[in-house]
Amino acid sequence: IFDFEKYKLLGDKNSIFPRILNAPRGIIYDRNFLPLVDNRPLYDMKIITHDIGDKFNYNLLQKYTNVNQAEIDSVILLSKHILGGEFKPLLLKRLINFQTKVLLEEFKLDLNGIYFSELPARIYTSDCKLTHVLGYLRQIDKQMLINSSNYQINDIVGFSGIEKKYEKQLRGNYGITYFLVDRLGIIQNRYESEADLSPVQGDNIILTIDSNIQKFIENLLHNIKGSIIVMNPKNGEIISLVSSPGYDLSSFIGPIPIENRKLLVNDLDQPFTNRAIQQTYPPGSI
Repeated sequence: IFDFEKYKLLGDKNSIFPRILNAPRGIIYDRNFLPLVDNRPLYDMKIITHDIGDKFNYNLLQKYTNVNQAEIDSVILLSKHILGGEFKPLLLKRLINFQTKVLLEEFKLDLNGIYFSELPARIYTSDCKLTHVLGYLRQIDKQMLINSSNYQINDIVGFSGIEKKYEKQLRGNYGITYFLVDRLGIIQNRYESEADLSPVQGDNIILTIDSNIQKFIENLLHNIKGSIIVMNPKNGEIISLVSSPGYDLSSFIGPIPIENRKLLVNDLDQPFTNRAIQQTYPPGSI
């Protein structure tokens, strides 16, 4: 009774499990307020290995996600080398679409221990590619994780272009929700708390790019190596910036097969190089 506050705090830590909610990234628009990049719902599939029982339906999970029993066994082995790992949600597969998530949730009793968390994923809504302007997202690397306290392991971050340059503005703020767990750390139910926070979407960004002019110039440079920049000389606004050849940004939404990435990296035409800012050329006639 006398030490109520002290023991209540200790009790809460043993019975309440916080879960981080990822925030949608900000939308990127062109100068005419036409969306270039938006969000679409994709999910991480995670597993709490302690909750896997004898009735877990491995065949059902493999049928809809291609995750086989050997992959689950490897996560189980990993969990045994992490303090309390058997009771922590561990990543099993990234980028599950909404349709598959809903389908699997219909079989919760057959897939005990499986749950989903939403993650930032992009959809490209414009007719122009804007490959080197927009850049792409990828999983955070160890160095960035060490240097910043604002990120969690497995976070998705901007890795190039506008997505990288304006990462802080675009990423938004985490939300948090709480679950009741038993003494073994197993989730029992949702816990309604005044400390719940809804995720806050990142700031939207409006570029000076004109998507119609960008598309026109991209077509001009189709199958040609080079770069074209269109600038307003009165104020320095970049109306269009094209580097060719490029690559398909939509192929970076999910994990890229190693073979595909090697092809891009080893391509003699250097599609990853932004010729507008990473190379030097004699200027064309004005």
